[in-house]
Amino acid sequence: MKNMLTIITPVFNSVNLLRSTLESIQAQTYKNIEYIIVDGGSTDGTLELIEEYDKIVTTVISEPDSGMYDALSKGLKIAKGGVVCYLNAGDLFYNKTAEVVVNVFSENNIDWMTGYRSLCNNRGVVTRVEEPFRYKSKLIQQGVYGKWLPYIQQESTFWRRELNQFLNLNYLKNLNLAGDYYMWHCFSKHTSLEIIKTPLGVFKVHDCQLSEDLTKYWEEVKLFSSSKNLLTFFEIVFEFCFWVLDSKVREKITDNIWCFDYKKDRWTRGKLRR
Repeated sequence: MKNMLTIITPVFNSVNLLRSTLESIQAQTYKNIEYIIVDGGSTDGTLELIEEYDKIVTTVISEPDSGMYDALSKGLKIAKGGVVCYLNAGDLFYNKTAEVVVNVFSENNIDWMTGYRSLCNNRGVVTRVEEPFRYKSKLIQQGVYGKWLPYIQQESTFWRRELNQFLNLNYLKNLNLAGDYYMWHCFSKHTSLEIIKTPLGVFKVHDCQLSEDLTKYWEEVKLFSSSKNLLTFFEIVFEFCFWVLDSKVREKITDNIWCFDYKKDRWTRGKLRR
């Protein structure tokens, strides 16, 4: 299952959002995909919609759960792909996302990577695309990204299945809002987050999102984050200065940005070559 990508979608009563997500999975140019949908017992037609896409959905679990991260935990337990990610209802992948991701992981010694941060509106129109700089493991563990420095976009983040062993799934399933950051916290203790210079996932901005309750989100992050000190805040200011630099300058500073080398016809660390 090394070259299989597992995508997990936790869902509950999201029939109005899920179709666009299903369409984005169906449109993938790479087809060796395990697609797991974990439904919390929807009654709004979500299950009927999923049946329309039975050719791309590998597994459906439908039963009451305690929330999104309980559902995600169930999916992670049965994931078989060599590379894993999760995509919420409404969010999207670009049509070559799976192809790029599997290619990069199969050809390189990478455990965990993220792409450009992309947003779209309710109509699926991409309205913003931003290139990340770097994410330092220590600062991830201290709960810095998304509060003091730019966030890690979950929709664009992928990891080798072996990293799941570092997650306490019983702890994850009881989180309400910050399960994504808990996962990054755990992964960052064992590997670095690499950046690839291409858009992969798209976060759809819509009403009634869990991420809107940011105060409670950061209260939850505090529960598992390591403590910050004065040095941490100096480092935040230092990193922020680099985030605002031109991307070409930033690439000369860090060694964890992957660019496409047109001469070698493959993704490599380092400066873009044409």
